[in-house]
Amino acid sequence: MSVLKVTLPSTDKTLARILRAPLVKWPELVGQLTHSQRIELSRAASGNIERLALLGEYAETYDSPEAHSYALKKAQRVTAKVRKALGFSYPKSGLATVSW
Repeated sequence: MSVLKVTLPSTDKTLARILRAPLVKWPELVGQLTHSQRIELSRAASGNIERLALLGEYAETYDSPEAHSYALKKAQRVTAKVRKALGFSYPKSGLATVSW
């Protein structure tokens, strides 16, 4: 089995560092950021929430290459609900449309 190695941009590294920290440390960690860094972090977090919701549902539903379309459609429905909860005006707009 090969291991996927991911290199994260600095915002994603900051996000990962804060998420790994106990909640009680968040005020200190977030307080060290500038206003623009906090805005960037917020946007990165929202984007990651969408992608994680998509991946979570897709992985749970996918059981064979033939199941790709079904798994993707189910994952898109979950992602649209997450986008709606995040306050997106058009939660179904821009959903993943990958097929092969």
